[in-house]
Amino acid sequence: MEHFLINSSVCLFVLWLAYKLLLENTSWHAFKRWYLLGALMGSICIPFIVVETIVIPIQETPFAAYELNMAETGMQEPALEVNWWYVLLGVYAIGLAIMIWRFGNNLNSFRIQQEDEISSYKSYQLILRHQLTIPHSFLKRIFVSKKDHESSKIPTVILEHEKAHLDQKHSLDILFIELLMILFWFNPLLYLIRYSMKLNHEFLADRSVLNQGISTTAYQQLLLDHATISYQQAMANTFTFPIIKKRFQIMKTHTSPVSLVLRSLALIPVLALLVMSCGKEETEFQEIEEIIEVVEEEQTANRKIIAVDPSDPEGRIMIKGEPHTYKINGDQIDIYNQNGELQDFESQGYDVV
Repeated sequence: MEHFLINSSVCLFVLWLAYKLLLENTSWHAFKRWYLLGALMGSICIPFIVVETIVIPIQETPFAAYELNMAETGMQEPALEVNWWYVLLGVYAIGLAIMIWRFGNNLNSFRIQQEDEISSYKSYQLILRHQLTIPHSFLKRIFVSKKDHESSKIPTVILEHEKAHLDQKHSLDILFIELLMILFWFNPLLYLIRYSMKLNHEFLADRSVLNQGISTTAYQQLLLDHATISYQQAMANTFTFPIIKKRFQIMKTHTSPVSLVLRSLALIPVLALLVMSCGKEETEFQEIEEIIEVVEEEQTANRKIIAVDPSDPEGRIMIKGEPHTYKINGDQIDIYNQNGELQDFESQGYDVV
């Protein structure tokens, strides 16, 4: 878990930083939307990609030594210590409970309440609320103030802006990252990603409205007239979120396809580096096989000896630098090569003992 949390956070930070430096100020808002979602998914998946397998040879611990260690351990008296694992688990559980309550409370605010009036705007529900409400949208509903709507203080372009959020299903993006924030509430990078995601949603909705033919100057003036910071829905797409000046700047930005391709290519080495540095190292334990070295001795009559362990009826030996296996069948010792073929070393001048 520690490996996942650290490496996932590193991946998310690097991908978010690449977004801020290379993509945020471009006009390719649809591409940026999928990039941010991909950054979230990538930061979850990359730590599980196996990039290296480490083989660790182990030897079986003699039983006597193991028994001694157990005896020594049993003689030690346990010291009174604080189990920090349970402390951290308790803190995490408290944060998780708070985030679940927050999530449920936000969802409940988008339910149709008893005093609400239901109207419609094109294919979506228009919820008229009696309390002061800045226009915002969620799933298939647009929420506005009943008083402002009846007094015609809500221009059509504002409703079109909220409709664009619903048409492009921005609420699903927000629900996804909100669920991640419940599980990983302690990770501040998720709050940065959510901010960037909601800001890009505003860019997309602004473009949708401008594509209907309204002039950029008139639309910007409307934004200034309705800007306010007195109300903010954590999970909603609101007409005033978040920085009007930033949205004005992006409205006038036009990024060429060539620039997008070059910026996208710059992300490839970033992803490769993340996989190599934050991927998973798999450890494989392998038992050491005891290989009996062949004793070859020159005799006076130019005879050589192949000696095997008489206490082991089957085993492995090295002959002329190549591995072989042997089997003891009574007084007969059979030697086989790697392909399982019986070898006749006696005819080659060897004594097999």
